Amino acid sequence: MTRPLKILRRMMPDWHLPRELAFDYLPGGFANANYRFSLGGNSYVLRTPGGDQPYVDWKQEHAFYLAAHAVPTPTLVALDVDNGAMITEWVSGRLLVDDKPTVDELLSYLAGLHGNLPRVDRNYDPIALSAVYLARDLPHSRARQLTNTLTWPLGAVATCHNDLNPWNVIRKSDCWVTLDWEFLGVNDPLFDLVTLHQGLQMADAELLALSERYLADRVTQERLSGCLAAFWLREYSWAFAQASRGNRREEIETQLETAAKKLLQF
Repeated sequence: MTRPLKILRRMMPDWHLPRELAFDYLPGGFANANYRFSLGGNSYVLRTPGGDQPYVDWKQEHAFYLAAHAVPTPTLVALDVDNGAMITEWVSGRLLVDDKPTVDELLSYLAGLHGNLPRVDRNYDPIALSAVYLARDLPHSRARQLTNTLTWPLGAVATCHNDLNPWNVIRKSDCWVTLDWEFLGVNDPLFDLVTLHQGLQMADAELLALSERYLADRVTQERLSGCLAAFWLREYSWAFAQASRGNRREEIETQLETAAKKLLQF
């Protein structure tokens, strides 16, 4: 019996599951492994846990899926708050990384997201989190230095996604569906904008004007540079922690190398 089937049987004991149920591996998940499967004419996604993950709060993620809000998310079937295994209904559409948005579409999406997320009780601090990720082994010297010296003057804070890469957004014909809410927390909304901007590989020269347009306010270069540095520090530190735990997938090695080069710019 495959590992996904074992997890599915444990989570859904009342489902009549065939022994040879087919699972299609979905690339893109770095810490967890995701699989698509079909049953009874419906399609689902199974997220299988990938081990210890600092700052991930599956209880809060579960509460978010069940809360009343206007943010489109996959329909939750089950979520094990002890280890992160989750079943959701399959969402048909195109990943944002494969269907690049216009600037107007991007800003409209962000406004709808930040304007409708419910209040939560925890803050998300990517610099402090990076220090936790880097506690093991010997990281890149610039990463260690930045965790001790980087300052980032936040703007007005709000509930944010905090992992809003374009692999976590699905474009449907009538809405955009946002995935993976494990890092939900209070932060500067600029961080979500920077995360999408960098993931979509948009022009760096346009980021300041884009930020001021979205936030309808002046954004200092210090704030923008601090946010960019905090983002790439988080990207490096997370990948470093995963690699230190033996997760040496190609995607993680690539993120580690890319982020290490970016850190030298700050």
